[in-house]
Amino acid sequence: IQHVEFRDDRFAVALSLNRDYGGANRKLFYRARVVTPGRFIFPPVYAEDMYFPSVYGLAEGVGSVTVSEHR
Repeated sequence: IQHVEFRDDRFAVALSLNRDYGGANRKLFYRARVVTPGRFIFPPVYAEDMYFPSVYGLAEGVGSVTVSEHR
């Protein structure tokens, strides 16, 4: 991983898929920060090649989380 950014609405990462370092498969994860109570659906995951935007991947968001107010 060469660069990581945690933004309010997304997680951005720059990494190499060089086959010399174990192939083109990488596993990444992210955490969601929730600041208000409610039900939130996990968004889809989108990946794009920075230099070749026509090379991309899109996966469905699966599941949701419900946050209740602490009493």
